[in-house]
Amino acid sequence: MRYRKSIQTRFRDTDMLGHVNNAVYLSYIEIARLEFIKEQLPHLDWSKQAFILARVEIDFRLPALLNDVLFAEMWVSRLGAKSFDFSYQIFKEHPDAPVLLASATTVMVTFDYATQKSIPLLPEWRELLEKYQEEA
Repeated sequence: MRYRKSIQTRFRDTDMLGHVNNAVYLSYIEIARLEFIKEQLPHLDWSKQAFILARVEIDFRLPALLNDVLFAEMWVSRLGAKSFDFSYQIFKEHPDAPVLLASATTVMVTFDYATQKSIPLLPEWRELLEKYQEEA
């Protein structure tokens, strides 16, 4: 199962050529990730135990333009003991079929803010993430 989130492009997202700037893709995947977490784990207390971003990797395929209608899909591509990976694909709508613009992976580490250490993935988090797990 994949999570899907519409992405609104804004004028400030673009460069002098009218392309969405590469750095903005980080914001787009962050929007998808935070909306997923808010929807799927509404009682998560970020001040106690949560996930921290440890790594990001993005592959750019085609440019997005200001008026393109974009969406992101994300899923869990790896589950470990104290970390997991989210994978993402950003598409633009097209009459024939969506067009892949970029793919990304983030490594997320489960973290306890009181102890300032990584912690094992909590059972309820693992159960939720397993529902979205698929091979990249």
